[in-house]
Amino acid sequence: TNYCNLRMLYCNSQDGCHPVKFDFHVKEIAVEPSLGAGKNPSDCLKVAEEAQSFLAPQCPPAAFDTVKDFDLAKFIAKRWYIQQQMPVNYLPASQNRCVYAEYQLQEKSIFGYDVSVHNHAEEVAPHHKVHDSGK
Repeated sequence: TNYCNLRMLYCNSQDGCHPVKFDFHVKEIAVEPSLGAGKNPSDCLKVAEEAQSFLAPQCPPAAFDTVKDFDLAKFIAKRWYIQQQMPVNYLPASQNRCVYAEYQLQEKSIFGYDVSVHNHAEEVAPHHKVHDSGK
């Protein structure tokens, strides 16, 4: 509810909240909710607990497993084409034609592998001007 959105801004440790940086104490004097709206602070904590478990799940998640014997060279050996593309600032809908990426494994360092990425896209309108990150 809107009450909870506001309430959580000033909830403190005495209320059962876990402040991130500062724990200050307030006293709620009056609450005048809209018709049908809630005003019970403990209801807000229930929502906050549910949100916390969703936003900060166990890391790694329970039953998480990686791909066994993952072959990075094979994974990046071919060109990757988009299947669906949401318009974003760096790739607007007007440049959503023939979009692909090519990956190339660089030398291994003490940190692991570096992978270079070559991105390509074309404008939808003819003459299909190319927008390319270069190779």
